[in-house]
Amino acid sequence: MTRPKVVLVVLVLTAVLFAVGLGLGVGRNDPGKVDLRQLRQNALVKAAEGMFVKKEKLDVTRLTTDGRREGNAMIIEQGATCRLDIPPGDADVRSVTLRLTQGNRATLAFRANDSPEMTLKQPLEAWTKPGLPAWGASAVGLLASPHGPGPLLAVSALAAGRTGEPVELQVFRQGGTLSLTCEDGSGQPRACRVVLE
Repeated sequence: MTRPKVVLVVLVLTAVLFAVGLGLGVGRNDPGKVDLRQLRQNALVKAAEGMFVKKEKLDVTRLTTDGRREGNAMIIEQGATCRLDIPPGDADVRSVTLRLTQGNRATLAFRANDSPEMTLKQPLEAWTKPGLPAWGASAVGLLASPHGPGPLLAVSALAAGRTGEPVELQVFRQGGTLSLTCEDGSGQPRACRVVLE
């Protein structure tokens, strides 16, 4: 190796070590401890991850299921479980966002094909903005308005609406099985609707 090449290699290694050190330093919240959530949000770490990890959105049309499907949504009866098989893929990591749009609570469980002894479980719950209680939509909608009750009803329904808090699932190359269980718990027999994006 010639002298300029050695110098260039040393400079590149120094820059990489500096970037890693800077990334770890930004992620620190306590002396001696690294918060991995903060570290993943770091732009430098994201850039390095983008260079080495092939990521893409999971193609939900390729999933096979034993449940009822409506477009990109799964409909699960209360107390029932549906399974979605995620086939192996070309990307290192594929991601899918799950959102509960009907029902009060569902649970997702993911088991990777390469490690069936480990299962990741995560609840999906209906999300209600604080402010107006659930009965607020009808009560506010009955109030007199120069434009009729419609606009107030729509605004109060939005404030008290149920747009499920989304959960992002990242699936590695080997694929796995995703199970969705509807645990509504409202006392009324109603199905859960989980949208996969």
